[in-house]
Amino acid sequence: MGTGVQRAQGFLRQGWRYRDALREFIRSKDSADPDSPHLLYLPDFLSSQSIDTTLIPRFRETPIPLAGSLAAGIFPVALLVLETCGAFFFALWAFNRTDFLG
Repeated sequence: MGTGVQRAQGFLRQGWRYRDALREFIRSKDSADPDSPHLLYLPDFLSSQSIDTTLIPRFRETPIPLAGSLAAGIFPVALLVLETCGAFFFALWAFNRTDFLG
């Protein structure tokens, strides 16, 4: 339903993709400056040219569609039903084996 584990995993994947896009943006801007020593992520060794802030990629979370969320939830729900049925049958079996008159 767009919450819980599915949403957290989707958010994490999108966050890693955004990080890669941001790193690629920094690399491209640094490589365009001929005066930069091109040692990435070290403050004194990156380009000192100003960057237009409107060009920096922004993070936008895309929600998981309902169909994808339901499809991802079928296996956990089926497993839960199977485990519950197994527990019920083992409890019934144990109950039927007990001797109440003894």
